[in-house]
Amino acid sequence: WDGLMTVVYQDEHYEVAGYETGARPRPHIYLLRKIPEGKVIRAMHPYRPDEVLRDPNPGDQPQR
Repeated sequence: WDGLMTVVYQDEHYEVAGYETGARPRPHIYLLRKIPEGKVIRAMHPYRPDEVLRDPNPGDQPQR
């Protein structure tokens, strides 16, 4: 995800406000905020909590 991505969760729209790195099992931490009314949406990602990305190289440095 990046600053152009709009994340949709429970019919609400959020933009990426920041990014942090963390320790496993959460090496990528995205900070989200609700998008302002009238903002142009360029790309949307419907987020699902059960969405899982498998690490193709366990033990290696996580890819962003």
